[in-house]
Amino acid sequence: FDIEAAQVALTLWVRLPEQAHRDAQIGAFAQAIGERFCTTRAIAELFIAAAQGHPTVSNAIRQSQTRLQRIAEHAMEQSLEGQAEAAIRQLLDQGQKLRNARLLDMAGTLARKYQEVLGEPLAQELARIADDLGRRHSPGMGHIAGLMRSNRLPGGLTWRGTPTGPTSGPSPSILV
Repeated sequence: FDIEAAQVALTLWVRLPEQAHRDAQIGAFAQAIGERFCTTRAIAELFIAAAQGHPTVSNAIRQSQTRLQRIAEHAMEQSLEGQAEAAIRQLLDQGQKLRNARLLDMAGTLARKYQEVLGEPLAQELARIADDLGRRHSPGMGHIAGLMRSNRLPGGLTWRGTPTGPTSGPSPSILV
């Protein structure tokens, strides 16, 4: 289940007749999507737009984003107060529980930043854990609809196979 599938599922669900779903169900679904995928405000707004401003979905997505922001802010406060290891472990715990790429990335970044304070072995272990969890829970989170995938442009077409003979006209790669 990736960000594109989450958007499609949310879009379809809000278009079902009212009797086919309850607001509590769609709210819980939207909250789970928000906590997992809302790594930026732009992504949150994408989900809200996909749901055509459905009030329950909009509130759930915004609350998810607020919760993620509070987790991140608390971790940053801890790290500034000299509790870097606790901050990193909290981010790892919440990032794993919610499977949120932003929190996991932040944990790895803090581990690298505070390597001198934590000691190299511990810092490297925490950074490795953050990277492993990020790869496991959030592969490909750096793209939306094909952006940043290797060798693929949005709307691009990949030609497969081998040419069978000479072609006339422009090269197929120009048309893509």
